[in-house]
Amino acid sequence: MYAILISDFTAFSATTVGSPGTLVDSQLFLFDGAGNGLIANNDAAAATLQSAIPSGSPLLTALPSGVYYLLLDSSGRDPVSGGGAIFPTGGSTSSLLGPTGPGGGQPLTGYIGAGSGTGTYVITLTGASFAQAAAPEPGTAALGLAAIGSLVGMGGLRRRCRVS
Repeated sequence: MYAILISDFTAFSATTVGSPGTLVDSQLFLFDGAGNGLIANNDAAAATLQSAIPSGSPLLTALPSGVYYLLLDSSGRDPVSGGGAIFPTGGSTSSLLGPTGPGGGQPLTGYIGAGSGTGTYVITLTGASFAQAAAPEPGTAALGLAAIGSLVGMGGLRRRCRVS
């Protein structure tokens, strides 16, 4: 999970499509500063197993600028809250999904599922920059369960990482 500063959601995008790496079946999830799910994508299109959150998504355009958390994981390993899965599973995986799973109204507490594998990956971001993750308030301490780092994103800069 990466802490990113998004200043303009109309310009924000995140993708692993067309990027080098060995993690061939990725998922992207975006959370607000309190750990609540906002949007997810498993497969950007039927022709690829890579994931993307494109710019201009109606699920994001009305959000204020600030620190958000971007999670990349392999397909089959999904974020959960105390109420269950945050995002729906199954169905059309090429769709952008809102937090409509049974646990969608609560902050992230962990993960379920083994996932489809491990490997390296590159996330390409636009409209985002480094963010310094502040210590969470007691109500958002659940985010502490995930490793929070920083990711270069302004202008589509890239960072290579490994999922394990």
